[in-house]
Amino acid sequence: MSECVDHFEDGRNAWQIGALGFFSRLRGFLITVLITIISMGTPFWWPEHFKSTRIIEMKSVFLVLVFLFSLIFCASFFYLRLRTIRSLDIKFYLHSLSHFLRDYQTKICKRRHSHQKRNEKHEIKFLRKFTGKICDHLKDYYIRLLKDDSIEVAIRLAKEKDIEGVNKITYYTIARSSGFNKNRYKTSEAICSDEGIPSFFLKKKEQGILIFNDLERASKQEFYKKTKNDDQYPDEVKTMMVAPLNGYDGQGISMIGLLHITSRKKNTFNITHVDSLKFTADLIAKSICHAVNNL
Repeated sequence: MSECVDHFEDGRNAWQIGALGFFSRLRGFLITVLITIISMGTPFWWPEHFKSTRIIEMKSVFLVLVFLFSLIFCASFFYLRLRTIRSLDIKFYLHSLSHFLRDYQTKICKRRHSHQKRNEKHEIKFLRKFTGKICDHLKDYYIRLLKDDSIEVAIRLAKEKDIEGVNKITYYTIARSSGFNKNRYKTSEAICSDEGIPSFFLKKKEQGILIFNDLERASKQEFYKKTKNDDQYPDEVKTMMVAPLNGYDGQGISMIGLLHITSRKKNTFNITHVDSLKFTADLIAKSICHAVNNL
């Protein structure tokens, strides 16, 4: 893959990244042991004739150590408090999402068993409202998970379209979270299955997720197809994660849509977020399939 785009299928190797990952690997262990041996052996290699220019009182050293220990102790509790609050918020919003999906699926089943006359326009409107609320619930969840207030969410769904006399599968945006510009729908464009992101996922058997670090470079390398909205609202999306929505299309399992998690900031997404996105993508795909098949 390119530096502007990363493709991950599994997030379990995330422990290997960063400083903690470095010192957790074999190389890190060896370096830590070497530094320990060198530092602990100081009395053996420190020159005897070295003259100390200042005498350090043990009382002062003790007071400094007590102060530093107390400072670190208090800071660790403050950090634990913030981390606990964030963890509880993440769990709350994830539960809110599943709670919402359960209630809406019940509502859909009631509509089906009410024997109301089917109206395609009403069904599409209902589906847009359903997916729009999904986007807002996901937004609340990912803002806490990623610690980024600029997070937005969009969902594309597959649809057959006649293009120059040929029926092609295209992916059009059915819903966006509330933070996107309200006028995006006016210039929204569908993307064919043989272009950009859909093309990549179909070649990879609809597996994994994509992380876009540089949309401009990704577009030049044909990993991403730029649309009018990219030119119209360039500051709304700087980086993003994309996952396929795989579900039953009436014949078998296929890519029925795409889930986009976007950010206005750089370096927001990495491998540690892979499994969270895959989980929510599967959950959303199942709910959308249920909604489409029962409307």
